[in-house]
Amino acid sequence: MTQIRLAYSGPAYALKTGLGPRPGLAHEDKPSMLVSYVFLKQWDKHRADYDVFDWAMDSGAYSAFHSGKVIDLQAFIDCCAERMANDKQLVEIFGLDVIGDWEAGMRNVEEMWRQGVPAIPTYHAGEPEELLIEIAKIYPKIAISGTGGKKWHKNTLLKFYKSCFARVWPVKVHGFAAVDVTLLRELPFHSVDSSTWESQVTKWAVWRTRTGSGKNKKVSVRGSEHHLRDEVDWYLREERAARTRWRDQLKEMEVAAATKKGPVFTNVPII
Repeated sequence: MTQIRLAYSGPAYALKTGLGPRPGLAHEDKPSMLVSYVFLKQWDKHRADYDVFDWAMDSGAYSAFHSGKVIDLQAFIDCCAERMANDKQLVEIFGLDVIGDWEAGMRNVEEMWRQGVPAIPTYHAGEPEELLIEIAKIYPKIAISGTGGKKWHKNTLLKFYKSCFARVWPVKVHGFAAVDVTLLRELPFHSVDSSTWESQVTKWAVWRTRTGSGKNKKVSVRGSEHHLRDEVDWYLREERAARTRWRDQLKEMEVAAATKKGPVFTNVPII
C-alpha cells in the first residue's frame, strides 16, 4: 500500500507534531516515519512518545555528506541487522549512498544484501539511465531522488518521474521528497517521504492546512510551539487517497516484487 513517510527530525515534540497517542485511531491509519541513521539515538530515546504505523531506516548519507561526517558501512549494516531482528515496526532500509559516486553506492547496497540486509538502492537524477534500468531488474523495490537538494519546478519533477516510471514499471518505487499532490495523483508511488513536513511550518510558516483571506493568502505563523496534528492529518488523507487511486497498480507491483530476490552472490571472495 502507498505510504507517506514523515521524516523524524531529532528532538521529540511528539504531542505538538501530532505524532503522539491517538485514542480510537485504527492502527493502519497512523502515520509512518522515516528515521535517519544519524538521528537513531534520539529516536530510541523518545520512541515511546510516538504512536506510528511503522518506520523505515534511512542511511543519512545526504546529511552526513553536507556536514562532513563519514558513515561506517559495517557499523550501519550491524545496526540494521540488529534492528531487523528486534523491531517489527522497522519494515524498510535504504542503502548507504555515496554522494557523487553511484558505483560506490551500489557496492554498498550489494554488501548490505550479502550480509542479509535487504537495502533499497537509490537512483539519483543525473546518474546513468542504464543504472536505473538495471536496479529495477534486480531489486524488489528501488528509490528515486529527483532533486539532489535543488529546487525543481513541479512540472520538471513530474516529467522526470514519469520518465523513470516508464523505464522501470511495475517495480515498487519510493520517491525521496516526492510528497506533492501533483506527483501523488499522477504516478503510483509505493511510498514517498517528506523531509520538511515539520520544518516548513515551524521555520518558514508554510502550512498545508491554513490559508489566509483576501490579499493575504499566506498565514505567517511559525515556531515549534504550534500543534501540527492538522498537518499530519493532511498527509494521512493524501495517503488514503493514493491507496484508493492506485489500488490495482499497487497489486501489480506486489506481484512483480515477489519475483525479485535482489543481487545474486557466489562464493568468490569480495576483493
